[in-house]
Amino acid sequence: KLDDDETMFSERPLTTPLGGSVTLFYFPDTHDKNKQDCIQAGVYEGGFQLWEGTICLLKHLIDTYKEVDLNGVKVIDLGCGQGHVGAYALCKGAQVLFQDFNENVIEEVTKQVVEKNVQAWLQDQFNPDSIQSRAHFISGDWEDLAENLSGEEQERSELILMADTVYNPQNYLKLYQYMRLNLSRSGICI
Repeated sequence: KLDDDETMFSERPLTTPLGGSVTLFYFPDTHDKNKQDCIQAGVYEGGFQLWEGTICLLKHLIDTYKEVDLNGVKVIDLGCGQGHVGAYALCKGAQVLFQDFNENVIEEVTKQVVEKNVQAWLQDQFNPDSIQSRAHFISGDWEDLAENLSGEEQERSELILMADTVYNPQNYLKLYQYMRLNLSRSGICI
């Protein structure tokens, strides 16, 4: 749940190439200005940061999915960080699995940022019970998470969203295996 003190959030207005707009709420960066310097492979993968790829993907989703109903669609926000793209999918009716490497990112940042943005974007239509029943959060390494999946088609997601996840060649195979086991045959990955 959000604290009463909402001064912890920063705001960033976004305007998309096709004229869509939204105010983005986020936690300000807590690490050095050079974001790449803060990443420690296998320890901290940058989830506290607001990455530019997230902004680009969110703009794309706002323009492309404006008229698309995602009601009941299974979505994974892979490497979710602060969870902005998954929050947008929640607003469109999707069931969203937010995944980040670090549990403390999920607990300290993602859940609060998702709630704040969904509440702001839906305004009067915001229903916390509906959102909580459709938002799920997991943390861990893709390789470990992939090993615990059944790979059954009915459990797979129709849409995997990810931004700034393909930066470490040592993770390419893990990422591929995770997507292979989680994306339905007709699904798409953006």
